[in-house]
Parts: sequence; structure tokens; C-alpha cells
Amino acid sequence: MAFRVTLSAQHGTLTLFDGSAVSGDRRGSDELVLVGTLDDVGAALAAGVTFTPAPDFNDLQGAARLDARLEDQGNVGSFGALLEASRSVDVAVEEVNDVPTVTDLERTMDEDRHARLLADRGRRGRWGQDRRRGR
Repeated sequence: MAFRVTLSAQHGTLTLFDGSAVSGDRRGSDELVLVGTLDDVGAALAAGVTFTPAPDFNDLQGAARLDARLEDQGNVGSFGALLEASRSVDVAVEEVNDVPTVTDLERTMDEDRHARLLADRGRRGRWGQDRRRGR
């Protein structure tokens, strides 16, 4: 009997570590659909599923959510009735301090002049000449 498990993620992607005995997409998608025997699907899930949050997503924007749905595809229920169960879990994604980057640092100036980096209130850094005291 084949069972179908659908895993879906909001605000991220899912990757199945080992799903050799089940059919379905296994890498980098917001939804994984696994079809196989109950033992095969269970073994694939036990091997591990990785959730990777979307870039720059964190709890300040709400919770990431994982949904799981198991269907027997009409193989177990009375008279071929579809039996299913589903569960959801919220995932806390902590904010991290991204590595700062600096761009546009090329500046042409006269020799014997000084230059300093101006922060520009959190926007892109820029080069400027220090014009104090004739520099």
C-alpha cells in the first residue's frame, strides 16, 4: 500500500536527506511530496528533513510554519474512503546580524589630499574629501 506525505513550509524551503525508497521531489522546495509504503516514508522522514528559512526572514516578521499531511490514498479506509491526518508546527527563526558590506569605494582625488569614509546614516558608505584645515 502506498501512502502520501506532503510537507510544506511557509517562509523557507525543505530538503529530504535520504528518500531513496520513496518517490517525489527531495530538494530545496517549499513543498515535499513523498509517496511510498508506510515503512519507507517513515524511514525517509527519520533520516531527516532540513528546513532552511528564506533569506532575511526572522521572528520579527511572524512565525515560519511547517505543515505535514498524511494520506492513505484510499487504501485503508472503509470502502476505499480516503483517510488523512495533518499537523502544523510553528518554527522560531532567530534574527542574526548580517555581515556588513561596503560598496562604491572608488574615488579619484588630487595627490596630497586626504579622504575619509562617511557613514551616511546607515545607507551605503561613500568616500568624501576632508576639507577641514586645507586637507
